[in-house]
Amino acid sequence: MPAIFRTILVPVDFSINTQVAVKKCLEIIEPEGTIIHLFHVHTPNSTWRSDLKEILSARKLMERGDFSIASKKLLQWKSLIEDNHSNVKVVVDIVEAATVENAITEKAMRLMPDIVIVGKNRNHSRLPFLNTVSPHRIAKVTGFPVLTVKPGSIYNKVKSIVVPIGTFVPQKKMELLLALRHKYRLSIHLVTIMSGKQNANEFSAHALLTSYRFLRDVTNCPLAHEVVRGSNIARSTLKFAQQIKADMLVVDSDKETTITSFPGKYISDELDPNSRLQILTV
Repeated sequence: MPAIFRTILVPVDFSINTQVAVKKCLEIIEPEGTIIHLFHVHTPNSTWRSDLKEILSARKLMERGDFSIASKKLLQWKSLIEDNHSNVKVVVDIVEAATVENAITEKAMRLMPDIVIVGKNRNHSRLPFLNTVSPHRIAKVTGFPVLTVKPGSIYNKVKSIVVPIGTFVPQKKMELLLALRHKYRLSIHLVTIMSGKQNANEFSAHALLTSYRFLRDVTNCPLAHEVVRGSNIARSTLKFAQQIKADMLVVDSDKETTITSFPGKYISDELDPNSRLQILTV
């Protein structure tokens, strides 16, 4: 059964990140019954004004009648979306937390969204510990797909998707591809990553053939397959996606996102803010 996008969690910080995440969210919503959860996390070291340090939750803000800067901006986004999309309901929430990533993870576990959409306009590839949110960890811990989008993709529609295929049929990837097929006119590139010591006869073709036949029969999309040489799946897949100017890369959070173990560097850390490539981590 294909995935559907009716419950969507969008962390917001009121920067360009919010604009691109909301736009990508509106591209994939269902015709009816969609609920978008706009979620803002205030941290003690936030750059917001000091009066926001007293924010505990949206409920307490409403009870006190204390409309902070953040809550006003959330309500503005809510009105903007609902006024232009009558079939969409927007729910807003604010929490105070020590770390943004933990707050998003906890919110996702309670909400159980169909997808989480994270906008990121910074690139800390040299100092990855500075990243406040790691989409691969959110996807891995919660089990929900996380879409990472950069400002460079804001006006770019998804047309081509790269999907690495390993030794088993990636069921979650297949379900998401079916859902995306109903939103975009796609071409799909299945990729097998092989190390320099392997040859074409040394990997099992079962997962690839099964995935290929399934997508051919169900999606009716243009399909292609490539064998890419490389010792690191994440780095090799990302390089291939960038070479063919793909619009989206669908990767497994456990095996296909790690560029280097120390320091911990991941696919989303490698994307330039102007990148059109979106990373969907499952």
